[in-house]
Amino acid sequence: MDNNSKNSQPMVSIIMTCFNNCETLKDAISSVINQSYQNWELIFVDDGSTDQSLKVVNQIIDSRVKIFTLDKNYGRGISYQMGLNKANGKYIMFLDSDDWWYSNKIIKQIQYLKNNHKVMFVGSGLITSKNHKPIGVRCNKKFSNITNKKITDPFIAFATICIRDTIISKYSFDKNLKVAQDSDFLRTLCMNEQYSNLEDILYVYNESGSFNWIKMKNALKNTKIGLKKYKQKFFLDYFLNIMKINFKIFIYFILFSLRIEKLLLHYRVNTPSLENIKLFYKEKDLMLKVRSKIFKNI
Repeated sequence: MDNNSKNSQPMVSIIMTCFNNCETLKDAISSVINQSYQNWELIFVDDGSTDQSLKVVNQIIDSRVKIFTLDKNYGRGISYQMGLNKANGKYIMFLDSDDWWYSNKIIKQIQYLKNNHKVMFVGSGLITSKNHKPIGVRCNKKFSNITNKKITDPFIAFATICIRDTIISKYSFDKNLKVAQDSDFLRTLCMNEQYSNLEDILYVYNESGSFNWIKMKNALKNTKIGLKKYKQKFFLDYFLNIMKINFKIFIYFILFSLRIEKLLLHYRVNTPSLENIKLFYKEKDLMLKVRSKIFKNI
């Protein structure tokens, strides 16, 4: 895409928060620079990292990468909100610093929103991976123009969403949640706005750093805290969800205690097709080529 074409396209703000992810950060940023859609800004918020994360991002020579730092680790509720406050784009997207995107993620979702004016945000399918190898696919069910009427888990992955800036000022992340703030934010969006989901797999979710008992337990506990705001309005639904979460905590504890948590890893995903696997490796190679150019001296 040449400069004239790029400047005629609406700006996309990509919010990336980071806490001690200096290695996986290289993949994440490379996948943004590798996008077929080039009119973007990367709002990088360092959430008090103590590793080399800031050194990595500071060596990128690209004016579209905008760096902000927090003086300590506040958690994603605060760091995500800082990213939203700094965003200038017509569309807002999110990318975790330990994940990465396929090269056509922005253009696919932007094009969908341009053609569907009533839809306020759109998600996509994702593929989970470990050590750059695909594990399974999730959230790749196609649906259009829905709004949730209950507080059940959204049918969409927060990490994959693209949101119109016209609604983003109406919502904010819960600063009291250090984890699970993304699912809390997404639940609010899904209960108030029309949204869709693409069957295209556009996001790579890295299981390596997040698949452990402590993180899962804390995420589920914080989900219960986030649900309290709905207790009065959705009394029965609230208690049913709390019971489901408590049951999950119990099952996860058993699986991790018996060291058979891999069963859970495969239960949460669908087996990738041969086409899924081929596309994964094709996109991985494209991303790694960009990474080798950008970070050859880092």
